[in-house]
Amino acid sequence: MEIVPPERAKMSVLPNPEPEPLPYYTVEPPMIEPPISPLTTSRDSIYDMVSVMPEFPGGQQALSNYLKSNLRYPETAKEMGIEGKIIVSLVIFEDGSVNNVKILRGLNDDYSCEKEALRLIKSMPNWSPGKKENGQTVKVNVRLPILFRLD
Repeated sequence: MEIVPPERAKMSVLPNPEPEPLPYYTVEPPMIEPPISPLTTSRDSIYDMVSVMPEFPGGQQALSNYLKSNLRYPETAKEMGIEGKIIVSLVIFEDGSVNNVKILRGLNDDYSCEKEALRLIKSMPNWSPGKKENGQTVKVNVRLPILFRLD
């Protein structure tokens, strides 16, 4: 094996591999701030939290009574002994109507409980709508647990 002195070796790198140093400024460059535009929201905005949250007619106790009295436990779920909690997401519109009902977390064992939870929520009466600080009614996202328990 022959040892090649560096002078005869092919140069595969540039002769000056170090980059040029950046210029050093003694004074901070001026900050250019973007113009501030007023915050606007579209009419389709759905809020998670507002000053006055939507409320079921009669309050929390009335909501609990409604869920208990109108829930029809599916026969297949009863036979299989399925129990648990389903989390439902719904949007209360400006007029208090219940819309965009979705299951966030189901029971995985049987879909009959999820179908019943959707039916129960979609058949709810109108709520009192949510309001922002200025009193404007807006769409608000609400999450509700629906409990399926065999007694």
